[in-house]
Amino acid sequence: MDVALRIENYLDTKFKPGKEYQDKIRSIIYNINDKVNIQPAFVLLSKQVTPEEFAELDLRTLAHEEIQNERKKAFEDVYLSQRTDLEREQVVQDPSYQGMFRC
Repeated sequence: MDVALRIENYLDTKFKPGKEYQDKIRSIIYNINDKVNIQPAFVLLSKQVTPEEFAELDLRTLAHEEIQNERKKAFEDVYLSQRTDLEREQVVQDPSYQGMFRC
């Protein structure tokens, strides 16, 4: 109970009540209650970090390895879909390529 109160008090002083505060609280609760990935709860309860330090952590780094891989793949997919040098790459692959648009 002391750990929860320390996290709550720290976040209360750091954030104003609102979306950012609620998102951080939800994220902490979700990660501590995750039955697949016990690392966040273990780090907190084994006192490897203080509750205040835990509240500051980017909990994505403590996420389960499978979730981290999914996030990485999603980021790469979005990144590749936003490339602006696609036409340049096609010219390199096919010298007869004359452009995406024709007049």
